[in-house]
Amino acid sequence: MENNKNDWTVTESEKDAVISRILTGVEKIVTTKIDEALNEGLIDEKPMTSADLLKWLNISKATLQRRVDNREIPFHRAKGKRTRLYFYKSEINQHFKNNSSKTRKELGL
Repeated sequence: MENNKNDWTVTESEKDAVISRILTGVEKIVTTKIDEALNEGLIDEKPMTSADLLKWLNISKATLQRRVDNREIPFHRAKGKRTRLYFYKSEINQHFKNNSSKTRKELGL
């Protein structure tokens, strides 16, 4: 029996899974590089609206309002009759990094 390299086939779902893993990896790399550039001041950051932040953090409007009211999340308020809130992704990322819980290993437990 001859060993033929062309007998090996890949299903569409396997191709899709590989492509999905590659895209996820690329997305993580790009996001990390953008965050680093923002933190180093290499690029200007555009403020996010409340709606943008809700989508990004995948939280409810009530949760965001509670976090703002309790000063649990950094925000900026525009001046004027209708005061709107704005958020910077780099500040939110830094806030979560600074306020992360330590693991049992880090605590020595």
